[in-house]
Amino acid sequence: MTRYPINWNHSYHDNPYFLLNKSTNSRNRDRIMGNFNLQYNILEWLSFKAMVGNDWYVEDRKQLTAQGTNGDRRGGFWAGSYRRNELTANTMLTANRDFGSDINVVAWVGGEYNHYDYQYHSTSVSDLIIPDLYATSNAVVPATTGLSETHTELQSVFGNVNFGFRNYLFIDLTARNDWSSTLPVDNNSYFYPSVSLGLVVTEALGVQSDILSYAKVRASYAEVGGTAGAYKLQGVYSAAQPFSGQPSLTYADIKPPLGLKPQRKKSLEFGTDLKFLNNRIGLDATYYKENTTNQIMDIAISRVTGFNTQTINAGNIQNQGVELTLRVTPVQKTDFRWDLTANWAKNKSEVIELYEDMRYLTLYYGSWSMYIHARPGQPYGQMWGYSLVRENAKDVYYDEAETEFSHTEYSGRPLISTSGRHIRSNSRGPVGNVMPDWFGGVHNSFTYKDLNFSFLVDFRKGGDLFSVTNMFGMYAGILEGTALVNDKGVNMREDPSVDPDDPTGGGLKLDGVMGYVDTDGSIVFTDADGTDVAAPMENTIYGGAERYGHDFYGKHELSIFDASFVKLREVVLGYTFNDIPFLSSIGVGSVNLSMVGRNLWIIHTDMPHIDPENAFSAGTNNVGIESNAIPSVRSYGFNLKVVF
Repeated sequence: MTRYPINWNHSYHDNPYFLLNKSTNSRNRDRIMGNFNLQYNILEWLSFKAMVGNDWYVEDRKQLTAQGTNGDRRGGFWAGSYRRNELTANTMLTANRDFGSDINVVAWVGGEYNHYDYQYHSTSVSDLIIPDLYATSNAVVPATTGLSETHTELQSVFGNVNFGFRNYLFIDLTARNDWSSTLPVDNNSYFYPSVSLGLVVTEALGVQSDILSYAKVRASYAEVGGTAGAYKLQGVYSAAQPFSGQPSLTYADIKPPLGLKPQRKKSLEFGTDLKFLNNRIGLDATYYKENTTNQIMDIAISRVTGFNTQTINAGNIQNQGVELTLRVTPVQKTDFRWDLTANWAKNKSEVIELYEDMRYLTLYYGSWSMYIHARPGQPYGQMWGYSLVRENAKDVYYDEAETEFSHTEYSGRPLISTSGRHIRSNSRGPVGNVMPDWFGGVHNSFTYKDLNFSFLVDFRKGGDLFSVTNMFGMYAGILEGTALVNDKGVNMREDPSVDPDDPTGGGLKLDGVMGYVDTDGSIVFTDADGTDVAAPMENTIYGGAERYGHDFYGKHELSIFDASFVKLREVVLGYTFNDIPFLSSIGVGSVNLSMVGRNLWIIHTDMPHIDPENAFSAGTNNVGIESNAIPSVRSYGFNLKVVF
């Protein structure tokens, strides 16, 4: 029988102090960045610029897993080396000329070149023979190695013309064309233009008022092209587990695309900028609408083809929303000033279409059968999981003829079984959405003579989050929710009484009505003895604490929470030193020294146990699902600003 070493852990989680002392991660990076700039004024109104820059780094990482760690009881280690080099070069010819006193034209044309190289090596070892000796020779099984490389190139030409009329009417025209190495040769070129119009109303109408200091309206239309990731055009081989001690390769399970095209985003924007009371109050308002089409995505296909997915162009995702920024100076004295800035934004994201008759696209498969979906006609980022069965049930179909079943929609009070437990739905359905209703922040800045103080509070309203930490914490009985006092004043961990009216009985009585789901999917109501009844009856059964905790496993709805929060994001306290004698001689005008604290306080959240931001990552689809998130990090530091 295999015997594992003592692990000092329990309930599926490693003791954090054990990890801190025994299972460590390290990272070392050497980085060199530099650029060369050239500017030459050909004429008074014509100039030429050129720039060449390079960013190179090599990074070594190591992860040590001590014996006794959950998921790898015998220990192991992983070491990886990353090499990255990015070369960028661009040139630009700029003309800036006035035509009379009314018209100004600024125009430029240029080109850009970007070359990217990336290489990754890794070695992993498991099943250590001697504890805490992290060497490839100290393992029961052979080491596994990995190697991957990425090389891409992007070439571009661009141009811009800006027309200004009497300093109140502005028209911008831009154009850009890219050639990408990651697209097919016959589709690797994509052109995208933009146009914008701005009118300073107060300047055009000659408005001079202490009330309305400034007014501008603006509008723009823009297109942006996008390319594919590297090596999407053909199948590639990658390293696999050794076979009989010999190296092996595996062919990609993604079917190469046919005629892949660049993706495209088209956006329309309207806005206004207003200032009042000699610029003491300012308001910026923007409305936008954008559609992203021809998105490059991987869709599931039949495995009979020999592949799991195929890369295609598809989809139309629409985003529209409003952004508001308010700037106010409530107090402005000789020695004291108070500035306040508040911003608020709301975005509505909708899936207009996917690919042909595709019902949904899985954006992210999370832990324990929870999915994030994109579904045509629905908001982007739907959470698709198992809900609680409730007293009212309605089957939902994809088609009007009701031949293609989608899911069952439940409403009303939860259904409770004769064992006092919730009943889980048989099929997955919508259980939430990861997108917030709105978000914003308020920044206050105070200056008294040479002393400055500021703080930022930001907030997010809405959006749902599925917490694996809560699900398993309740399942394992390590959270306070499994040791509550019931409505009798008795700890729920005490054994329930057969008589629900016994004042000494433990357990917990769930809110809901008693019943079960029949074989045809219909809801059947019962009494406490399990006898069918016509009308729903309130639950009177006290279920045991262990069963209550186990109820959370797989019933996603019980671990979905509102991800709203209010946070004290940043506090800054500083002082400016002016005219320092020994520094003035070398041209230093002032020095500001400040103390900075960031992510200091979660003022309010309905999310238990974790920071709701730990499950949201910008620019990725794996949002809305938290799995064993580490505590959020507060940071403290100093800033030094020198003005010459």
